[in-house]
Amino acid sequence: MCLWAQDIIEAEPVGSDAAHSYETRRHRRGRACDHLRTMTNGDRNIPAEQREVCSRYGVEPLAADANAKAGVARNVREGGAPLNGLRHPPERDTCGWYIWAGAEPSDDPDFFLALHVAHLAQWCPDALPYLALPAGWRFQVAPGHEDVWQDPTLLLEPEPRSRYACELGDQDSRYAVVLENDGKVVYAYLRDAGNIVADVWIHNVGEAPERPEWDDLVNAPFANPREYCRSHQPPLVGDPADDLTLEWIYAEGNVVAVLVSIRGATVARLEPGSTPGWSRFAKKDGPLARVLALDDTHDAPAAGW
Repeated sequence: MCLWAQDIIEAEPVGSDAAHSYETRRHRRGRACDHLRTMTNGDRNIPAEQREVCSRYGVEPLAADANAKAGVARNVREGGAPLNGLRHPPERDTCGWYIWAGAEPSDDPDFFLALHVAHLAQWCPDALPYLALPAGWRFQVAPGHEDVWQDPTLLLEPEPRSRYACELGDQDSRYAVVLENDGKVVYAYLRDAGNIVADVWIHNVGEAPERPEWDDLVNAPFANPREYCRSHQPPLVGDPADDLTLEWIYAEGNVVAVLVSIRGATVARLEPGSTPGWSRFAKKDGPLARVLALDDTHDAPAAGW
C-alpha cells in the first residue's frame, strides 16, 4: 500500500494557477490511490494535499474516515465534468460528502450510491484533495477549473419530518391499535387495556440503514435495515388518522388478529402476543417485522403506494 510519500505531496503555493494545480494533483493521484486506507477521524493522518487545501481556505480539516460512507453518483466513474462535491454534517456512519459529475444532481432517489470513502480513489480520484474540507463547504473541479466555496445552507437543520400518533379501538373489546410515526420510522402497536401486547415495524420514514440498529437501545424505535425492507416502501405523508381502518378478527368470541389498513391498503397484521407482527413492507422475516404476503391481505395497493 503506497502512502503519500514526501516526494509527491509538495503543496502548491497559495494563489498558484488553478489549471496547473488541478493537473498536478491529477498526476499525483495516479501514485497515491491507496492513501485513504490510512485516514482516521483524527487529523494526524490527513494527507498533506488535503491539509494544503484546507490551509488555503483558512479552515480546520475534518477527516473523512475511510470506513465512513459518502453519497457518490454513478456518473463520476465515466469521468464527467465538472466534478462536484458538497459536505453536510457527518451523521452516524456517513462522512457527509455527496459527489457527482455534471451541473446539478438528479432528484432520482437512486442517483447517489452509498460508497465507503476508501473506494473514492478508484471512483473519483480528483475529489481526494478536498475530502478534509469541513461540513458547509463545496468544490467544483474540471480541467483548467477549480472552485471551492462555503455554503452555509448545508449546515441548516432539515425540515422536520411529518410526525403523528393516532389510536383506534375495537368497540367490542379492550383492544386498540396505535399507529405512530416519530419522524424516523412508523410502527403499529396492539394494546390490551392500555398494555402493549404486540408490535410491528411498518416502514422507515427515511433511508434504510445498512446495518441493524437493534444492538443499541439508544436507537429505539429501530429502523429496519435495507436487507429486510421491500424496495418500494412509500412514505406516509401527513396524518393518516382519517384513512386508518381496522379489521378485527374473532375466534370463539376473542380477538385473535387485527388487519391494519391505510388509504385502503392493508399494511400490517397484529395478533395478541405477536412480537413482531407482519408488515407489507418487510422483505424477509426479522426481529422488527415478519413478511405479510400481499396475497394474504386480499387487497391491491392504493394509488400512490
